[in-house]
Amino acid sequence: MRTLPALQNQVPRFASTVLPQTCRPSRSRDSVRADSASPGFVPNAYPTPHPAVNNSGMGNYYEGLRTSNDRTDIPLAMVHMHPQFFRYMNGFNRKMLACFGRYLVDNGGVAGYAVATIANYSVPVVPHSLCEDKEKAKQYEDYFEEWGKRADFTMRFTFEELQRIACMAMDTDGDIGATVTAKAGFPQVRFYDTFRIGQMNGLDPLDGVVPDKDGVLTGYKIFQSALDRPEQFVEEFIPAEQMILLRDTARYDNYRGYSPIRRGSNDLRDANDIKAFTKVKEKISAALAAVIQQNGMLEEDLWGNDTGTNGTNTRTANDSNATQSDKKLSLAELLGGDIPVIEGELKQLDHKSHSINTVEFLNFLAGQFVAGLDIPPAFFLDEKLTGPNIRAVIGKAQRKFDQRKKVIARFVEFCWLRVIAWGISQGDLPAFEGWEKISFQFPPLLSIDLGDVMMNERNDVMCGQMSEKERFGNRGKNSVAERKQISSEIDDKLADAMAIAAKYKDVPLQLILARMGFAPSVSTAVSMPPEETKETTQENK
Repeated sequence: MRTLPALQNQVPRFASTVLPQTCRPSRSRDSVRADSASPGFVPNAYPTPHPAVNNSGMGNYYEGLRTSNDRTDIPLAMVHMHPQFFRYMNGFNRKMLACFGRYLVDNGGVAGYAVATIANYSVPVVPHSLCEDKEKAKQYEDYFEEWGKRADFTMRFTFEELQRIACMAMDTDGDIGATVTAKAGFPQVRFYDTFRIGQMNGLDPLDGVVPDKDGVLTGYKIFQSALDRPEQFVEEFIPAEQMILLRDTARYDNYRGYSPIRRGSNDLRDANDIKAFTKVKEKISAALAAVIQQNGMLEEDLWGNDTGTNGTNTRTANDSNATQSDKKLSLAELLGGDIPVIEGELKQLDHKSHSINTVEFLNFLAGQFVAGLDIPPAFFLDEKLTGPNIRAVIGKAQRKFDQRKKVIARFVEFCWLRVIAWGISQGDLPAFEGWEKISFQFPPLLSIDLGDVMMNERNDVMCGQMSEKERFGNRGKNSVAERKQISSEIDDKLADAMAIAAKYKDVPLQLILARMGFAPSVSTAVSMPPEETKETTQENK
């Protein structure tokens, strides 16, 4: 009869599930299975080794709450206590994430291109007045457009460029503050960098935000320093109604914006490291031509090269004392590049290019980073997709751009109200009801079937199912300006057609109009003025 092994002699159980099968404990030949025990045997008294499984942790009913050595631990205390005890680290962590975002954008093409792509499709946003008085609405728009040329407080950027800076700061830093100040004698936009809101060291429990006892936002603390004395900071309080904080919507508890690069920063940093190591590998492969594996002494170089023992005594082929063996070329002359000397035999190095899997893995990591910015990886990587897939990808990307446009539109409206109100108070603009109401002209929409879309839009406009403002807005154009341009071109064409018809009396006016692009039905409806028609008829007779 076989004896049962002692409990202390049992092989310890591995908690990891990634170990190979050969590393896992094998079942003892003397062990007895619990389901084959003899009568009177207690199954749980002498348990047999179990297979390697996930650590059950505390045996929680929810598998997501069970711990395992094969997964990264989640700092549950930090997540739970974040709004209370760990709020003191809020500003520091946010500023560190902003530093990571700036570093990756400044030192990598993937991050820089992704951030710039969002800005390219999200700005500029142009406001248009909805005032019922068309003449006054035109005055408001012209005044704001002229102001946009000098909108920057530092006199460096236009209003469109400020929108682009704000859009990129939202992805790189997480947020950016903006105010409209009249320090220069007229309204100008003044940006406050994310590092200027709250203490520079980040050890600010509220991270520059000043709420009341109920959590209602009352203002921000700004820490400014002079350019000639950057070490000296001056604290300034700006009320909430005078400053707008541009950021993406996140958790209800967050008063500040966190850089979205935080989601894929590790993936991009790993991709950069792999790329750097691959480049080093290729450089070494290109520098080494061959290796010498030789057991004996290396041959003497009789031609004066530094590989021989008498390398300083040069002997040429014209030397009468040189033998035929002396005139042979050395290995250093036969092979190019560096030749490390080791024992063995001569082997030419095989320079193999990096595996295609490495390139695919780098693209995968880049796609994971882009997904953290709420952009479909296929849209960024320019993958070859079918028509339906491309439409789905473009639709997802367009949603991201539309969300960013709304944030920029809030900033544009914030500036419109203050600039136009300033102009009215100074007497430069007339005061009329509805001066504060505006609409927005956004950048063009994405489309792969531009011809079909434009044809459908033309039909919708003719049927009254779409306004010209929406149609031109989808192309990033101003409907009012386009309509005035079209009217001007029609007037010029009709005047030219009349002049040509008067000069060449035998040429029908309808033919001239059709040649200028007018439809046959339109050209038939247009006729010469009565005076000219009468004179032309008499001359023909």
